[in-house]
Parts: sequence; structure tokens; C-alpha cells
Amino acid sequence: MYTNLSETIINRLSIYMHYLTEQEEQGERLVSSYDIAQVCGVTAGLVRKDLARFGKFGIKGVGYDVIELCEGIKTILGLDHTLHVAILGMGTLGSYLLSLKDFLKGNYEIVATFDMKPTVATRTIAIETGSSVEVQHLSRLREVNERQRIDIALITTVPSEAQKATDQAVQSGIRGILNFTAAYVKAPWGFVVKNVQFTNVQDNLVYLLKSPQG
Repeated sequence: MYTNLSETIINRLSIYMHYLTEQEEQGERLVSSYDIAQVCGVTAGLVRKDLARFGKFGIKGVGYDVIELCEGIKTILGLDHTLHVAILGMGTLGSYLLSLKDFLKGNYEIVATFDMKPTVATRTIAIETGSSVEVQHLSRLREVNERQRIDIALITTVPSEAQKATDQAVQSGIRGILNFTAAYVKAPWGFVVKNVQFTNVQDNLVYLLKSPQG
């Protein structure tokens, strides 16, 4: 995996990778920088510049091998192995994410789910998805992590419990934390936290709608 990449480049590479995955599923063998650019909303020149940072990809006048380029980007992003994911908080949001078949595609695998009231959560999930799922008490997170080696914890508790769940993830040694709640959470140095604030995206959209280019 390459280090010190900007989040802007990481985001573009992720978009390229998902596009290539779709092309592979459709049986496509070759794509051009123009093909990638058209779908991903950038220029062909920027696609070539991004990929040129990491060595030689593609053949001039021919294009990029879909599988080779997709696997190359996965290696760059550190996605060339399975990453274990746990959901912390099995209320409405956690249950919904678990029910989405395409929520975690590729190299992500949900290996455990947790809640402060696991029996209630299990009953809720069984009703919503039609199949029972084992939900364990959040206090067992460290124990489970020692077996499953969890890479990323998804925080989907109620906002008031989000920091507590984050603290338990940190104490259990889970370095990647993706927070979906309305509360901002933080973790010590050495851990990576991403706060996914849907309201921030919505506010940004409203601003753009009112701006001249909107």
C-alpha cells in the first residue's frame, strides 16, 4: 500500500476501482482513460496522471486491462486482502446496513455485530430481514476482536452512545472507526476516525443549489 496519498486522490482511485469492478462483472476486458473519465466525472488527462503516479499501467493506443488495473488500484489502496468489519449498534441504522447486500462489496466482510441490548436487537433484525443474526453484547468486543482481528468498526449507535462505543473499539485495539451517527467522535493518536455526517453533505448540496453554478 502507498502512504501519504491525499484524500482527493484516494477518493478518485476508489471511484476508478468501483467502475472497473462493474466493467469486469459485465465481461469487459479493456477500458480507455476516456471511458473511465466519462463515468467518473473527470478528464482523461487526470485519469492518466493519477495512474502514472504508481508506475506503468496500460498500453498506449490500446487502453487498460480491466482486471490488471483494478487489482493494481486495490494494492495501492491496501484492499488486496479481506478486511474484517464489525457493526456497533444494531438499531434501525445498523440493521439496515446489515440488510444491504451491496453495502460492503469486494474485500470487506462483516464478521460480528454488537449492541447494548443484544436480545432486543436480534428480535428486531429477525423481523426486518427475515433471518436471525447473532448480536453480541458490546462488552464482548475485545474478546471477539482477539479471534476475528477486526479492522474497522462501524458506529451506528444512538448519538449519545457513539463516543462510548468508539472508546470500546479503541480499547479493543480496532484501529479503523467509521462513525455514522450525528455525533462527532474522536480517538487517540494511532487510530483513524471518519465521521460520516449526512447533514454536512446536505448543507453542502443546499449551498451549491444557491450558488451561480447550481
